[in-house]
Parts: sequence; structure tokens; C-alpha cells
Amino acid sequence: MEAEIKDANLPNGQLLTPFQRKLLLKNLTEDLPELYRQRIQIILLADEGKSQTNICRTLGCCPATARHWIHIARSGMAHQWQTSPIGRPKAVNEEYLERLKH
Repeated sequence: MEAEIKDANLPNGQLLTPFQRKLLLKNLTEDLPELYRQRIQIILLADEGKSQTNICRTLGCCPATARHWIHIARSGMAHQWQTSPIGRPKAVNEEYLERLKH
């Protein structure tokens, strides 16, 4: 479900700098995996003052996901939304694979 996101020309919200908001809105227009898009939407909706419950209802995400990305926005790191990979980290690394071959 697409969330209604305010235009970048509107007054700044509660959590983001104008630079962060503009960057997130720009990235939202690109072809992104749905989970990345959801991260941005959570941050933007939190910036607009929406509650965690409202964000979860709007986007269909779990409370833990909303809570995490709201925390990222509050900590001033919203512009780094893409640095956290999607999904669980690999349990197997190259060193393990080499040992397994031997």
C-alpha cells in the first residue's frame, strides 16, 4: 500500500533535516525493493508526527520494523537508510567455506 507522503516543498517535519527529507523523497521515486521503500516511508511518516501504530496500520509493517526506523530517524541517521542490508546476515563466510573444502 502506498503511503501518502508530503511534498518536499512543505514545511519541515519533526525529525529530519531539509537535506534528509529531500534525499529520502528523491530516493522514493527510484525503483527500489519494497522493503527499502517501506523504510523510507516509515521515516517520512514519523517525521510528519505519525505514531508507530498509525505507521504500522498504514504500511502493513510490524511494530519492530517501525520502531527501528523511527529510532534511526530520531537519532539523525535517516540519510543512511540503505546501509543496513535487507534480511538476515549470512551465517557462512568465505573462511568457513575454505575450511569446509579442506
